[in-house]
Amino acid sequence: MIVFRCVADMDTNDRNKKRLILGLSGFIIVMVIIAAAPGIFFLGEIVKPEGDNPRSAEENTSATSEIRIGFPERTVVVASSRYKTMPAGDPDYVCDGVDDQIEIRQALDSLAGEGGTVLLTDGTFNCSGILRPHAETTLRGSGSGGTLLNFSNDGRIQVEAESVTIGDFSMKGMGYSSSAMWYSLILIRASNTTVRNVTGTADHTVQAVFQILGGDTGVYRREIRNVTFRNCSALYPRCGGFYLTAWGNDHKTIRNVTFIDCQAIGCAREEPRFGEYDVGFDFAELNDIENLTVIRCRAEECLESGFHFEYDRVKKNCVLIDCVSTNNGRKPYPQDRSIQYFGAGYYAPEGDVTFINCTSEANSQYGFFSTDGGKLYGCVDRSCGDGASGAGIRPTSFYGVSTDSPGATLVLEDCRSVESRGYALWIDDATYVRVDNFTMTGTGGIDDVGAVFGGAFGGCQYCSVGINASECKPSTILYIEDARDSLVTGRFVTDSPHALTVSGSKTSGLEIRGVTIVSNTLPRGSTGIAIHQSVPDGAVTIEGCRVLPADKVVGALLWGIATQIASCVQGVLP
Repeated sequence: MIVFRCVADMDTNDRNKKRLILGLSGFIIVMVIIAAAPGIFFLGEIVKPEGDNPRSAEENTSATSEIRIGFPERTVVVASSRYKTMPAGDPDYVCDGVDDQIEIRQALDSLAGEGGTVLLTDGTFNCSGILRPHAETTLRGSGSGGTLLNFSNDGRIQVEAESVTIGDFSMKGMGYSSSAMWYSLILIRASNTTVRNVTGTADHTVQAVFQILGGDTGVYRREIRNVTFRNCSALYPRCGGFYLTAWGNDHKTIRNVTFIDCQAIGCAREEPRFGEYDVGFDFAELNDIENLTVIRCRAEECLESGFHFEYDRVKKNCVLIDCVSTNNGRKPYPQDRSIQYFGAGYYAPEGDVTFINCTSEANSQYGFFSTDGGKLYGCVDRSCGDGASGAGIRPTSFYGVSTDSPGATLVLEDCRSVESRGYALWIDDATYVRVDNFTMTGTGGIDDVGAVFGGAFGGCQYCSVGINASECKPSTILYIEDARDSLVTGRFVTDSPHALTVSGSKTSGLEIRGVTIVSNTLPRGSTGIAIHQSVPDGAVTIEGCRVLPADKVVGALLWGIATQIASCVQGVLP
């Protein structure tokens, strides 16, 4: 013990010196205690957001900075009835395999107002009721291969408090009642939620495996923000995979949602299923969505779309990067046209949705369905329409019909269609659409047409399209109808005399510039461009277009390569 004695008759200067000594001594004592026992206190950390750039959003899972200061969190261990591995020490609660939600609830409630972690051991937890984590708590298992939550009797995890983390287990749900059918196994109704390393499946009695539910119903009744799913999977459920929606009239916008390395496989592929429109990822059902980032996610063999946004919802700053959508749209094309059919790898009409280096393969009707506000960079569709069934289906790799909202535009840069069973590209009823360096290879076509620019829906105005085409089966590679004040460029390897066909009485101000047709059979002086008699005189300007023999093109290419090599050698030699 350190004792300080004060002298009553000391002068003022001495008193001030003594006060300074006392203060410094107290500070030194506190710092010594902290240094000697770092496990008792921690001073905290400042967590800063990475910013609003969606391309760097993998680490940007929080929209606000926060300062965390306090005591180390507490961990409460709940053991399954047949656990094999136990963390250090005895479990705080032990389940008996029946109504295991009781013990888990007790563990969660023990952390109310305090925060901490409920750790589930390996084994199966049979839960016939709802688990509601408190604010600032974590509910986690011992790994998705070790801990299983088996939900029945409307059981689920329902997040109604902020700053909750869920992860490291697998789950299965079945037998939901009509009062719970519109929910999911993990139901998020509050902000600042993280779900990581969770694998789930469900039967046909519930709407989805994972869900964010906004709106003005329930306990939270505020706008939901800052939700992250990382390494989560919906595997062969008889329902949807990941589902965002909102109920009521207020708080319908969900903001700052991130998906990283998640997958939806085989959603509603088999009967019985929840509904006829179940998809892999539904980002905007009855909600609006803002600041959505989806990185390296995968949708495969789902009943309807792989990645989906509903038509009439507001979508702002939504970015999908390096995603893969394969073999979706498994239901037959309906003969009753009143039944809506999507069948898309990516379905994103009317919204600020950007796709970067995304891949679509063997989806039934569309690879990429993107209209007003859509931007696609370096995206690839392969084998669109492969495996599709039902008369009337018209597969299209890149579909942009009805792209005419004021101020919005559709942009495709460096995108490719490979062996589409139908169209490679379909742009119609469109204004201010820009297609740069689009490549179509091995296109099968529909009605002997490989790609459509304009057409029966109203044509195109103030648009530009640049196409490189080869090995395409249709004799008309690009069909242009009712294009106004627009530009067409490109290079086409074909022997067809009408590789480009222009039609439509509304055509005006169309410029076809610098188009090269590579062919060994077309006569010199021809262009490979056919103008239909319906086109008004003077409506089309053809400039700098030509037919080149294939061998001449190859020779020019080799000469160009040789010239470049010679230039490099000359620059190296003294």
